[in-house]
Amino acid sequence: APAVAISLVYPSNDTKMQEELIALRRMVGDNTTILFGGRAALLYRETIEAISGILCQSLPEVYPCLESIRSQKRQPQNDSFAEHPRLS
Repeated sequence: APAVAISLVYPSNDTKMQEELIALRRMVGDNTTILFGGRAALLYRETIEAISGILCQSLPEVYPCLESIRSQKRQPQNDSFAEHPRLS
């Protein structure tokens, strides 16, 4: 899949969430963009950024992000997430 979207809602103080997000990145690989949203997502911002995830603070933010991912997938692959407009 070119992208995976995760809503982090509850619990907002899960001490194992950092490990779980890192494991998720390993499972989906570097070529899949992970979008994060939900009530608790801001609390995990540091980890989301560390795994090259994209934090979407509202549903309207998701659509342009998905379109950007879609247009990037049409172009030659670059394994770096640094090229993504939300991460540069």
